[in-house]
Amino acid sequence: SAYQVEGGYNEGGKGPSTWDHVTHIKPSVILDKSTGDVAADSYHRYREDVVALKKSGVKVYRFSTAWTRILPKGDSSIITAWYEPRDPTNEEDVAASSRALQFQVGWMIQPLLKGVYPPVMRRLLDEKSKAEGRRKSLLPTFSSKWAKIITGTLDYIGLNHYDTFYAYTSEQGNLYSPDSKTVLNFYADTRFDLDHFLLILRMRVGDGYRRTQLNS
Repeated sequence: SAYQVEGGYNEGGKGPSTWDHVTHIKPSVILDKSTGDVAADSYHRYREDVVALKKSGVKVYRFSTAWTRILPKGDSSIITAWYEPRDPTNEEDVAASSRALQFQVGWMIQPLLKGVYPPVMRRLLDEKSKAEGRRKSLLPTFSSKWAKIITGTLDYIGLNHYDTFYAYTSEQGNLYSPDSKTVLNFYADTRFDLDHFLLILRMRVGDGYRRTQLNS
């Protein structure tokens, strides 16, 4: 949304965004070959915007600024779902939601913080690999050299969260995932299943998405 309104694309120390690159290097991807270099020019006209909002009686305004203005050299961004226990009083459901978060978020973040994968991932995937007769674990291990290189190589983490799921323990893993015996599938190996809730739709994830309209 910042690209659509902000403008000032190369001012104030801002770094180039993905869309800056795309529209400048290959303008043909946009029908009229326009760019967001100026857009609504809120970067320069924000004072006018505030006056207009006040006159309009607006109570809330969602201000938008480009991440490349805040972190001009880039950042780490993770797109993930969030997990809560289906029954918060059930210890197994609480553990399942924790595993789900470790397999999705911890999988990417912990190596950058500690040079290793989350312990629960290591244990479950090592167990699976041994049970399948594999010589090596499905989950690789960082050498001491690479662990040292990657540890601490971040100063900011952006978390994009769109969906929330109820998680609960399942020895079969997440049933909508591909066959975990033939592919490295971190979802199936988590040993959790989930219920997905979104507005008035409740979806039970099993061997596909089955949608049931809630009674109003």
